[in-house]
Amino acid sequence: WTVATMMSAGEQLPRNEWPTVAEFYSGHDILITGGTGFMGKCLVEKVLRSLPTAGRVFVMVRPKKGKSVKERMEELTNLKLFQHLCTESPEMIDRIVPIAGDISRPGLGISKEDEEILVGSVSIVFHLAATIQFNDSLRDSLQYNVIGVREMIKLCRKMKK
Repeated sequence: WTVATMMSAGEQLPRNEWPTVAEFYSGHDILITGGTGFMGKCLVEKVLRSLPTAGRVFVMVRPKKGKSVKERMEELTNLKLFQHLCTESPEMIDRIVPIAGDISRPGLGISKEDEEILVGSVSIVFHLAATIQFNDSLRDSLQYNVIGVREMIKLCRKMKK
């Protein structure tokens, strides 16, 4: 199922033909930015727990405060939020694929290799990355919350799925 099949030529499918949420996501790779923020953590856990047939879950993470992307992802999956998932379905954690990136950088700061992987495999994007620091400079806020969105749209337009 795709959005295109659901909304071909502006017509809606009858409700009894709509896929379930799990069916819609089944087999699709997902990209999540902002996955280490409050809402992002919840989304990553929910996707892993509730959508077992979805594909890989790419999580864009930037190195921060001297911690590597790998260290930040380990911290994320060691949170109490992920405890049940790690205990009951530890293989679901293996679906997480960390992607080093930074929405404040040109091209989202991702490597060409990672960009090729994302462009070729991702079909669903949740862009949650932003700055919510109200004491940030206007320049920094624009970089994260406006230019970062523009860069994400550029990446999405390249995506083949």
